[in-house]
Amino acid sequence: MGHALVNTMALFFALACLYCCTRAAGPGFFVAAMVCAWIASFSMASGLLVWFPGAIAVGFSSTLRRLFLWLLSAAVCLVCYLSDRAPSAVDWDTGISYAIANAAEAVKYAFTYIGGLLGSTPSQSLWMGIVLVLIAVLVTLLALRKIRADGFPPSLLLVAYTAIAILCLLDRRLGMGVEQAFDSRYVTLSALLPIGIYFCSLKLAGTVRFGRYLAAATIVLMIYGIVNSYSAGWVEGRHERDLRTSCAAAVKDFRHVDSQRLECAYPDTTVILERAPLLERYSVSLFRP
Repeated sequence: MGHALVNTMALFFALACLYCCTRAAGPGFFVAAMVCAWIASFSMASGLLVWFPGAIAVGFSSTLRRLFLWLLSAAVCLVCYLSDRAPSAVDWDTGISYAIANAAEAVKYAFTYIGGLLGSTPSQSLWMGIVLVLIAVLVTLLALRKIRADGFPPSLLLVAYTAIAILCLLDRRLGMGVEQAFDSRYVTLSALLPIGIYFCSLKLAGTVRFGRYLAAATIVLMIYGIVNSYSAGWVEGRHERDLRTSCAAAVKDFRHVDSQRLECAYPDTTVILERAPLLERYSVSLFRP
């Protein structure tokens, strides 16, 4: 689907950018990082956010001169993006001021968004998000304490990228309600946080005893989320299969069933009644023998 391509393009080039940023000491990687950042920025709005964690990576891996070039390129990209941005009008409340005025809902939205990968319902995702954030805070603090000895862990860039994305999402989507954060399309980006925490905790486990406990907690949480999500998906999948089977039977019998039963296939039933005879004539789609 078109929107899925846009999502994955932004994510792919953002990740490629961060990877190249961690190796920005080489001129080839630095140029590649900027190219990937520009492509990600104009693939989707979330791709524009990669300039911020990218600046952190370049600051640790390269020279001040390249950091200045990176920030300059980011500023130019932002100006180009905003100059070509078309304002959008929506039916719900938006803006940072709205998020601040509804701080409790904003916090719930953020936790639900973070835990969406590991929960099978919005309420489960809320609690999974709380636990994951607690682990993330401990891992981040411990990693920052060891930064002089072990260097900056690249996996924390994923955490930073996800955190910035949450702030931008609150600005545009909080007015749609907390449960909207459970939308499946957000998982492609929110999944970066547990992945980043997992690899960062694994690195800490090799040098710090408490890091081993955090790594174990992260693994247990992810295993629980996988088992929970797959079991819930199995039940939901069987239910969805039954609904679609019933709907297919109704469409095949479109001449005799009540038109309201056809709404399961398409909201405008006149479209189905117009096109179903053609599909039946050529034995295609549902009418294939």
